[in-house]
Amino acid sequence: MTPYKALTQEEFESHLFRFPIDYVKRVFNADFGYYYYLANLNKDIFFEKYSKGKVFHIEKSKYGYFRLYCFYTENGYKNICEYESILEKYLKFDD
Repeated sequence: MTPYKALTQEEFESHLFRFPIDYVKRVFNADFGYYYYLANLNKDIFFEKYSKGKVFHIEKSKYGYFRLYCFYTENGYKNICEYESILEKYLKFDD
């Protein structure tokens, strides 16, 4: 098993990519969102096939949030833009 170093809050936040507010409102009907990449997946037995990962966190204040973990093979990662455009069509908060 691979030992993992716990990140400080500051270290974690330095790896976040925030979505623009207008994008989050338009696409997800949400108030806030960010994503980050999962690193070093190829060091784990579970992730031998899925070596790439990305986490989406989308939040709407009065409802809560969803966090979606996406795992990709090297080949599948080449189509990440296509996969994410499909997600944009289906992931949305209702009012």
